[in-house]
Amino acid sequence: MLSAAQMGRMSRLLEEALEGMRLCALAIVTWTMGQKAESDVALTGLKSYATEAAYNIAGIHAYRGEIEDSFDWLDRAYRQPRHRACPT
Repeated sequence: MLSAAQMGRMSRLLEEALEGMRLCALAIVTWTMGQKAESDVALTGLKSYATEAAYNIAGIHAYRGEIEDSFDWLDRAYRQPRHRACPT
């Protein structure tokens, strides 16, 4: 059984993961809808999770046609000890 402190830490981790996924989706959806400024805000927010989300950030830049930025972020993801498909 988990202690109250462990449950609190798990809850915070889940909230952060959900926020990262929300920002990924928002950056793509708003870009697709032609809302560049809103997409930029979501992408900037996602970059606060850069350690966990470098691969996702690369994918968003690629989707937006920002190829140089995409490769920069792919390189960053590759150099990280653990790169993942979803921020956690």
